[in-house]
Amino acid sequence: MSIKSIAQQIPSNAPNWYVVRTQLRCEKYLSEQFTRKGINHYLPIISHTRKWGRRIAEVKLPLFPNYIFVNINRKEYIQILDCEGHLGFVNFGGDLSVVREEEINLIQRILGSGEIIEVMPIEWNQGEEVEIVGGKLTGIKAKYLQHTGRNNVMIELQSIGFGLTVNIDLKYLQRDKRKALQSRVS
Repeated sequence: MSIKSIAQQIPSNAPNWYVVRTQLRCEKYLSEQFTRKGINHYLPIISHTRKWGRRIAEVKLPLFPNYIFVNINRKEYIQILDCEGHLGFVNFGGDLSVVREEEINLIQRILGSGEIIEVMPIEWNQGEEVEIVGGKLTGIKAKYLQHTGRNNVMIELQSIGFGLTVNIDLKYLQRDKRKALQSRVS
């Protein structure tokens, strides 16, 4: 997808929330760059207790690894491209994924509650249309067949009718939005 086609999807006046994918463990670094450039962003952070031998430490980690939310208009989009550590915007079939303000507020409210939070992968149904949105297989659309192990997922490549067992983290699978919308309408 070209930079120009993405920029055209972003309104020039009113900002929207979008999700930027980051390089591995670059969320805080990218957040600092956004702050310096005056880009409105949100990086949800949670505290974890880690134990290394006898030492116990509290570490602050992103709630959603490799993702940071940005509230931008078209002008600020170009500034994000100048930042080191970003991998692009989350999109589905070429359409940018817009996050509703209510969802950002919900995340902030949940984090502010002090409750223990755990991010869990979405359960997948056999035969569900999925798209791989991370790793070297990004962009592949397939049919989910089964979870065959820790990070092993069996998918069917519809165009050739074969089932493949792929070593991919479930966090890199997302429902094909267009197929999900079609099934809700019918």
